[in-house]
Amino acid sequence: MRHTLNRINEWVAVHVTLLFGTMWTTYAFFLYGLLPLLFPGAEVTLLYWSNTVQLWSLPLLMVGTNVLSRASERQARRQYEMVTQITQLTEELHTMMAAQRDMLTALIHLNEAVQSTLQTVAAKTAEIDAEVDALTDREGIGHGT
Repeated sequence: MRHTLNRINEWVAVHVTLLFGTMWTTYAFFLYGLLPLLFPGAEVTLLYWSNTVQLWSLPLLMVGTNVLSRASERQARRQYEMVTQITQLTEELHTMMAAQRDMLTALIHLNEAVQSTLQTVAAKTAEIDAEVDALTDREGIGHGT
């Protein structure tokens, strides 16, 4: 029950605070300030009601401002936590990308080594083929004989 009353009170305070923050309220108070010019005999009554509005609206506006501030602080805290998480994920991503870059560099070096080895094997194969051809020519063994 108490929680429900607090929520109702906060809802009223926030909405009145938001209402007081509009230009329409400014216009209404401006027109209210002109009423003593139209009704000079009601000046004391108008002053009484003006003071009454100030007495209840100032604490109400303070409560509404406090509620809105708490909501703003909660939102700022959530945004801070999200930014912190994004920063951590970004750092992890950079670490993973550096590891991938290192692996790609190692693969490039390995590929270069394999290519070099293949060239060496191809050269040795050509030498062996040449020696085999020379031996078969010298021995009189023909390719087609």
